[in-house]
Amino acid sequence: MASARGRVASPELSGGAVLPFSWLEEASSGRLPNSSSGSTRRAESPQPGRAGGGGGAVSALALRALNAGAYLALCAAALVSTRWALVGASRQRDRRSLLSCFLLNLTATGLQFVLTLPFWATDTVHDFCWPFGGAMCKVVLTLTVLNINASISFLIATSAAAIAP
Repeated sequence: MASARGRVASPELSGGAVLPFSWLEEASSGRLPNSSSGSTRRAESPQPGRAGGGGGAVSALALRALNAGAYLALCAAALVSTRWALVGASRQRDRRSLLSCFLLNLTATGLQFVLTLPFWATDTVHDFCWPFGGAMCKVVLTLTVLNINASISFLIATSAAAIAP
């Protein structure tokens, strides 16, 4: 809720504290609001020799690189296995049933998901700052959402086709 003075009341803060609209800019610049006087003070950055400082950035980068490596390893393994599944399903010409059609489409949605993993890995390495531009962001997000909905739909259809007489 905004008041006339340009401040936002936040029910999450204890005691009905009020944050100025510029709290995000202040937080990103390292200035912390002083609760007693309303002024801002500079946040102290930890020194490399002190406890809790220096190694955080390196460990965060290593964790992001490990996470991106896991995405890429999963992508490589899934590309190979999905290719095998697609080739096997497409060669099965004597058994063209509704169930095999659903399974083939479910495999195709799995391939579509796997093709978005390198974008996720790159986004993770870049500290969740999308390097591909706004249009590509919308394309990958749209493909991911469509993929989730298609996968769920094909799983439901496969279950229904397996149960139906």
